[in-house]
Amino acid sequence: MKKRSLILIGLIFSNSLLFAGQNAYLKNDGQVFLTPNAKKEIGKIDTATPVEVLKEKGNFKKVKVSGWAAYGFENVLFKDAGKRIFYLVLDDNKTIKPKVLGEKTDTYDTVWKNVSYTFWVKKDSLSKDIDSIYAKGKELFTNRCGACHAAPELEHYTVNQWPSIINSMKPRAGLTDEDMQFVVKFVQKHGK
Repeated sequence: MKKRSLILIGLIFSNSLLFAGQNAYLKNDGQVFLTPNAKKEIGKIDTATPVEVLKEKGNFKKVKVSGWAAYGFENVLFKDAGKRIFYLVLDDNKTIKPKVLGEKTDTYDTVWKNVSYTFWVKKDSLSKDIDSIYAKGKELFTNRCGACHAAPELEHYTVNQWPSIINSMKPRAGLTDEDMQFVVKFVQKHGK
């Protein structure tokens, strides 16, 4: 009987570590919570954002995300300094503080901080497969952005230009908000 209990505890523990210490990606825009039992979200994390899974509790996973934030605006996290590939937008700068990993100044004299945040997301919002996320964006881009005209070359626009281009075409292409996120992340991956 003791042996069965130990095996059962081991299985529960190993399942709770599924993804732990591994990289995962947001399957679609998700909510961010301060604790696994919080009722109110503290921000939003974007589709395709890479995270490190730290642990699991119930229907939530504790994750860490790292990126770049402009000095004074640490509640908005980007993939790279000066490039508008969104990772995270927190409701304010006070609820959760980032861990500062470094700092640099860009060519426009903007100071950027390399930071990381740790918080909780719903576990069903994560995927281990980034390729399937980009594949969905590629499919939408190919089918919708080439239906009325030739789809532009992916390198034609910069990563900072693509979101407004896709947003302007969103109604004509029949894209939902979720569809738009998939397309934007795909084209930004390939933009200049």
